Amino acid sequence: MSKFCKSCGAQLKPDVKFCASCGAEAQVAGAQTLAVPSVGAAAKMAANASFASATAGESYFTHALSGEFSATIGPLKCLLQGLMGLFRGFGAAIKDKKRLIPALILALIWFILTLLPSLGINPTPVRWLSFLTFAGGGTSNGITGLVGGIVGKGVFAYFLFSLVAPSSRGQRPLSGIGSGLKQFFPAIGAKKPAQFALLLLGAGAALVGFNFMAGNVSLQNSMVGIAALLLSIRALSGRAGFLRRFIGALVAKKTAEGKTIDASAINRMIAGMTAGFTLAVLLSAVRFTDFGYILGIPAVLAGITLYIISGRAKEAKS
Repeated sequence: MSKFCKSCGAQLKPDVKFCASCGAEAQVAGAQTLAVPSVGAAAKMAANASFASATAGESYFTHALSGEFSATIGPLKCLLQGLMGLFRGFGAAIKDKKRLIPALILALIWFILTLLPSLGINPTPVRWLSFLTFAGGGTSNGITGLVGGIVGKGVFAYFLFSLVAPSSRGQRPLSGIGSGLKQFFPAIGAKKPAQFALLLLGAGAALVGFNFMAGNVSLQNSMVGIAALLLSIRALSGRAGFLRRFIGALVAKKTAEGKTIDASAINRMIAGMTAGFTLAVLLSAVRFTDFGYILGIPAVLAGITLYIISGRAKEAKS
């Protein structure tokens, strides 16, 4: 009987410990779930496996993870598993030189666009290319700006490769954006304090994350915010992915049967992140230094406080 990866649906070779497509630990789906998949399920598994293979390690971190597993682990363990899978995926990419070509081309473009202004060559086309490729990220604000810029470049690279990979297969590169927007507007409708708290948490995290990744907050470096905005919208359209898994681990609630996850809570927090990244991109034109930290940190603290208070109030009523 064929064995398939639970994370991305790729077929597994006998006795392997990790999936060659997405880097996930080989937790095999048996005969009851994947021995005879339906046509729709088979197509979805093939698409996930193809995407994971095309985008190497970064797909493990943000795309092809099972949503159900998040209820059984804590946020820290979820994050560590994601990082380990990311490194395994990069290791697999190094063995396959073809996967490295897009990354090397992008790195070369970043190097040239960073070098030219230092040589006094900075015409309008160079500035536009620097904006569109987030070339300026990680070149200012000391160590913090350097680390944040590296993280931002990783987010932007994943976003770019997630556009290139489907295009190379004749698929729509922005698939999921439309359905994500349909999920966004219902998700931002908060009627209870706990729901509003999740929106605050998501928005605050996005503002802090943008400030961290952009470093020198300006319209020139706002492309990383646009990339993160589109990725968060796309995350609303699916049921899997590292972002959904991590948030699910954060908001999982203990019950008599174990931990349970409210999908609407995950959507609400991602919707808050979408709103936060949108606000961050708009405010980047004002050149309000460190606005992401100034606005985002209080929003996160307020969201955590409100979420805890609303949870205690609910327990008191029950």
